[in-house]
Amino acid sequence: MSEERMARMEAMIGDLIRIVGNTNSLVEEIKEDVDGLKVEVRSLREDVDELKVEVRSLREDVDELKVEVRSLREDVDGLKVEVRSLREDVNELKVKVADQGKDIEIIKAAMATKDDIAQLNERFDYLSERLLRQEEDTYRLKRLVGIK
Repeated sequence: MSEERMARMEAMIGDLIRIVGNTNSLVEEIKEDVDGLKVEVRSLREDVDELKVEVRSLREDVDELKVEVRSLREDVDGLKVEVRSLREDVNELKVKVADQGKDIEIIKAAMATKDDIAQLNERFDYLSERLLRQEEDTYRLKRLVGIK
């Protein structure tokens, strides 16, 4: 039995050597896979770091945009107030212009036309001539009566 045991032990040792060899081979493959994974993880970490920088930059940009939007809103609110004020001013001016238009129509109605002025000039000439004749008549009468 001893030889048989020896043969079995040799067979078992041979099996163990094959198993260890296979295991070493598998361990080597796993080590290579782990090394590959380490490289990929390193690459992923670099990508994540880059993404973090980009996210930080985007956040800063968003913050700047928020400030600009807030400023624009304030500007728009100010412009709305100014537009309201201008509308009120325009409405007041429209009323004033309408009132002035009415005043102009009244003045036009009261103004003499060229024909009116021509008639007034004729009447003035006629009255001037009459006055002149009356003064002449008065002068002659005073001379006749003896008043100087």
